[in-house]
Amino acid sequence: MAGDSSSALLTGADTTGKLLVLSAVEAGLGLTGVRAGPGRAEFRAPLAPDSLGPGRRLPPTLLAVAADAAVASAVFAHPASSPTGVTVELRVDQLAPVAPEARHLDVSAVALGVTDGFGSGRAEFRDDRGALIAHAVGMMVGDSDGRARLGPGSDARPPMDPEAVRIQPLGDGSARVDVSVGLLNSRGMLHGGVLMALAQLAQEHCHATAGAAPRPLRLGVSYLRPAPGEGSLHFRSEYVRRGRRLWTLRTEVLRSNGTIAAIATGTGAISGVPVRA
Repeated sequence: MAGDSSSALLTGADTTGKLLVLSAVEAGLGLTGVRAGPGRAEFRAPLAPDSLGPGRRLPPTLLAVAADAAVASAVFAHPASSPTGVTVELRVDQLAPVAPEARHLDVSAVALGVTDGFGSGRAEFRDDRGALIAHAVGMMVGDSDGRARLGPGSDARPPMDPEAVRIQPLGDGSARVDVSVGLLNSRGMLHGGVLMALAQLAQEHCHATAGAAPRPLRLGVSYLRPAPGEGSLHFRSEYVRRGRRLWTLRTEVLRSNGTIAAIATGTGAISGVPVRA
């Protein structure tokens, strides 16, 4: 049904200035809450020049985790929503490189609509020069299992080490990931944004085995089942398009018992061919 929950939660009585309570995963990326209100949330994260990817692209982990946190926070801050829930689908579009002089990233999210326990949201990523860098949309479902929500300061775990978000490449173009405690959300499951980042890394490895390195344009993830907080995951990719300009990969994220936890579909542009993102 639904998949991994975002661990960015909104707490407090004042709907015009709620506290943004972030998990150890978001804290490890330097993500901080700026402000929140009914159906909206804003975050900021530092941009170290040496952390950017080729072409001054946002690193996969920061992009995916911030997208999950921002969209979920906006949806669950909506007056008609449950206070917590899980991510059903998340899609990120990479639009432009970060400006050379940029030093931080601003993320602004709004809820697009909440009804019958489901909500959709949109997030925009801009560098501190105002340039639109990326765009994300997601669908969330409210929590109905009665689990207690986090309160201010209740996630006292050490911040996640971003270097822990990595894959073990396998010779057939697939990848393996051993899930560690530092990658978990407040429910003890693999953080939804981390899973998306791992899928991006797995797809980059698959492209590399094919002798290519497409520029990432879009990655969408459908979360089918929670990814357990222990054991391993297998990322199995196959091409669904290998055109002159665009390559698309479909990646299944398999739990240790063989069931599919998530499906990721990523599209990239082949270098040397002008493609409008």
